Amino acid sequence: MSVTTTDNARLITVRQALGDYELHHSQPSEAQAAPAPPPDAHPLPINAPTGNPPGWTDQWRRVPAYRPTNNQLDDQREVYQNEVEHTFVRVMFGGVNMMSSASRLWRATGGKINSTYFKFKIGGEW
Repeated sequence: MSVTTTDNARLITVRQALGDYELHHSQPSEAQAAPAPPPDAHPLPINAPTGNPPGWTDQWRRVPAYRPTNNQLDDQREVYQNEVEHTFVRVMFGGVNMMSSASRLWRATGGKINSTYFKFKIGGEW
């Protein structure tokens, strides 16, 4: 004999979900309710400066002035930290180029007979 089980979907309202967590939403009574204080309720200290110091530019608001793009910056930057890193990156991209060239050649010739070579499963295709 086989056993059959059924799962009834349980509809949960917001009140029941809040009840599960024992959360209660309530408003204060009229006696306890008070307007929010103004955002700048604290007075300034006596020795606080009232304005910016002389020579302080306020027109930019911490945004630097326009500076044209330096197109020669690539010549000044070090691309690789050392020769080992340079060789590693060159070999890695050389291998990627070799695999893509071999795949393109295979699809143009023998891939028409057997299309399983040069097909690599990626995430989600396992």
